[in-house]
Amino acid sequence: CEKSCFRFVDLDGDGETSLVIGFRNQQLKVYKGTSFSSMQSIPGVPSSICDFHISQYDKPIIAIASGPTVYLYRDLRPYGKFSVPPVEVTPEEQTVWTDLKNRTCDINTATKVLASTRDAGKRLSSQALEFLALEKSPAMQSKFVLNFRGQPSLRTLITCMETLKKVGDSGKKQSSNLILGTESRLVLIVDPATTKTICSVELPSVPVFIEAVGEYDIDWCILIACRDAKIYTLYHDSFLNKIISKPNAIELETHTVGFAVIDKNVFVATMDSQMHCFNMQGNKLFSIRMPARISSLETMKLNRSRFPSIRGVLVSLDNGTIRCFNDNKLLHILNLDGSNVNLIRFGQYSREENTLAIVTKNGELIIKMLQRNAVLDLNINDSLMNDAAFALVNSSSTHNHKSSGNVSSVNHGKAVGLGKSSGGSSSNNKGSSSSNANGGASAATVPSPAQFAVVRKSQLVMDQSAREKAQAVDMHRAFQKDLCKLRLRTAQTYLDTLQSSSGTDVSSSNTSITLNVQVQGLG
Repeated sequence: CEKSCFRFVDLDGDGETSLVIGFRNQQLKVYKGTSFSSMQSIPGVPSSICDFHISQYDKPIIAIASGPTVYLYRDLRPYGKFSVPPVEVTPEEQTVWTDLKNRTCDINTATKVLASTRDAGKRLSSQALEFLALEKSPAMQSKFVLNFRGQPSLRTLITCMETLKKVGDSGKKQSSNLILGTESRLVLIVDPATTKTICSVELPSVPVFIEAVGEYDIDWCILIACRDAKIYTLYHDSFLNKIISKPNAIELETHTVGFAVIDKNVFVATMDSQMHCFNMQGNKLFSIRMPARISSLETMKLNRSRFPSIRGVLVSLDNGTIRCFNDNKLLHILNLDGSNVNLIRFGQYSREENTLAIVTKNGELIIKMLQRNAVLDLNINDSLMNDAAFALVNSSSTHNHKSSGNVSSVNHGKAVGLGKSSGGSSSNNKGSSSSNANGGASAATVPSPAQFAVVRKSQLVMDQSAREKAQAVDMHRAFQKDLCKLRLRTAQTYLDTLQSSSGTDVSSSNTSITLNVQVQGLG
């Protein structure tokens, strides 16, 4: 899969995100926690995946770009689709097809004109390319012209896609527009609610990566990395009320591997193992050469109350390491024990805000969660992240998961044992995977207070207490929300049972119910 098909998405709109991955075998897979959740077949090979909201009250919609079409899914079900408009053919090709239809031009002359148009670097339609492929057989060309009906159309393909927030709520559920880059060197801004193209700009080259900054109704800027090793900038001129492309593009020595926009700086990773930093005016601030080839670049934004906020970048290398930079300062090196990294994505996963998802070149998916008290400094020997690694397979019924260190061992999508973890939804048990509510003692025996082992107050306990005091309201709301969901699910199950019984009285006062309670973590 590509990085553009590798996203964290809040599918249910409840603040608990899942990992959505689009594969080249036309499958969309969803991972929740440490297990495989669901799979959806899609009509074509995805080139990019984005999520957006039409309104702040709706669930998010997943947009999947494949060929010239964008497919929309809500709740992992088809919701709609739209295609980019076809590009008009060149006047030379239009004249050739008109003359062939009116029989004022022979086959040899049409072949020479179309071949010269192609050699001049102009784009031809698929009909013209198929006609030129039959150049050695004039009889087949004549038959092709007789069978051809209608006008030729130049169908373009979507190469990249990104979202641009609209003005509205300052929260995460802002409505957005879609930005599409096509093989015809066009950048389109589309309103997904009406599937109407708001504006279209032609670039000198084919776009590969897109980054958007700002809000569409106020002030925004779009940076596009193209195949000519240049980064172009589009912005809205409020005085002229039109979209303008900056004349001075950022020129690179080699092609772009990935780029990110942080505040007013543009970080670009290139194929010559270098990371460059430019300002929005295109002036280079610094360059850093990496010890190995760069495979991916990702933005890392950390907003923590008790630690300084960090807005840096993560750079994955082919030597199995991931480097964390804050501007030009190296903060941390994460070693993956020789696993060659293909893609990385940083963001919220489940309820853990700072999660790093890694896809290696051998098809392994690694999830790493940043500890809340981690200090990003090379001078401090600190283990930053707890990891849970599991392999990606095409079949949804078999998962060969493996663990490393103090991590969870997963088999067939179910957690066998949970070790030390930093996530709010993970357990903090050190000894065993789950602790029984009885604590190992018999039900009839009540131990005296002297038999209880008093736990010493460590710094971890103090940090946990401070976190519970600071986030008491949010934790109570999350508990009440989960409790309401449990009650609703129980009532729905009970109603389904009554309806499926077809009027048969299944109630009994002598029926006993056995409950098995297990405590999974604290807090």
